[in-house]
Amino acid sequence: MTMPTPEEERIRIAGVYSAMSDEELGQIAESGDELSDAAREALQAEVARRGLNIEILHLAAKTFLSSTKL
Repeated sequence: MTMPTPEEERIRIAGVYSAMSDEELGQIAESGDELSDAAREALQAEVARRGLNIEILHLAAKTFLSSTKL
């Protein structure tokens, strides 16, 4: 069995995300730092397609937040 190309994987994941509820996408976005590049791109595209106001957590943001002292 051959590995899917990054584009094939993005398309596959996009299909999964398109079947999810807005709330489910929000939960995925909260762990965006754990997503592959293809998954993050597919999530961004689905959020934009639906016109949702969901911020996808990125590794840089998580690092900044965890290093910020309150």
